[in-house]
Amino acid sequence: MASFAERLDELFRTVRDGSGRPYSAREVAKDLGKSHTHVNNLRSGKVEPRIGEVERLARFFRVTVDYLLGGGTTDPVPAAERPHDAFEAALRQPGVQRVAMRMVEQQLSVEGAETILRIIDEVARLENGRRDPNRATG
Repeated sequence: MASFAERLDELFRTVRDGSGRPYSAREVAKDLGKSHTHVNNLRSGKVEPRIGEVERLARFFRVTVDYLLGGGTTDPVPAAERPHDAFEAALRQPGVQRVAMRMVEQQLSVEGAETILRIIDEVARLENGRRDPNRATG
């Protein structure tokens, strides 16, 4: 069974960001609210993680806590099986972040902003309909 540090190191070497680069300790540290030195110490096994760190790292790398702790399957759970994680990963992509910032700063074209707002409205409608037990079906 692989150790936490071995699994974390493997994830650093194999998981890529939206542009195809491996994540740096600084990027992961920023997400965790820790120093990059602490993240490197976790990766090398010099320090043991707290449970909250394990959970945040699992979420960051889109794997299960069990996988990160060295148990279970030999492969991370595919992102396709976790749509919320796939959505979170999409939001981390620099291009998506730029579009969101342009919309916030009112620099997105009217057509682009209207398209995004229609998508948001449609998702809200679908989610509200799914959650409304009194909604008539069919």
